[in-house]
This record gives sequence, structure tokens and C-alpha cells, in this order.
Amino acid sequence: MISILIPVYNFDVTQLVSDLQKQANQLTIPIEILVFDDGSTADFKQKNRSIQTYPIVNYKELLHNLGRSAIRNALTKVANFPYLLFMDGDSKVVRVDYLKK
Repeated sequence: MISILIPVYNFDVTQLVSDLQKQANQLTIPIEILVFDDGSTADFKQKNRSIQTYPIVNYKELLHNLGRSAIRNALTKVANFPYLLFMDGDSKVVRVDYLKK
């Protein structure tokens, strides 16, 4: 039971979320991926909207930039599971068993 929390600002997170989704599909525990866009420009929002199609992803676009701390607090309040994994939007999954470990 893990909530993966990813704040994003002006960055394409589609590869990160895709990699996490693939690994989550191989696990038997409930996982959700919450991605909050913190007021990015329209082109980045457009790119990232494709992640909404993943069944375990909750993607939300904020109208105004909350800032580093506030966006993390907002993600925490929405998380459904007791274990929280914070990842920066520019992170990469470098192991095929990252979530399992």
C-alpha cells in the first residue's frame, strides 16, 4: 500500500510515470501514483495529460504555482495509503525492481 507522490513543474513526466506504472503492474500490493502539476506552462501540461489514461494515476493540474512545500503537503493530504514515496518530476527509475525493493 504505497502512494507515489510526484509534484511537477515545467517537466515532462510521462516516461517516469510509465516506468512506475509498469513496475506497479508486477506487484500484488495496492499502489497509486499522484501527480500534481504546479502551474506549468500549457505545453508541459499538454504533454503530461497522457498519463491520465493509466488506471492507478491521479493527475491534477493546479491553476497557480503553490511552491515546493505546499505542493508536497497537498499531495500528502490526497494520498490514500499509509506509505508515501516522494519523487521529483525529473527522477528516473534506474532499476527494474525499484518499487519491489
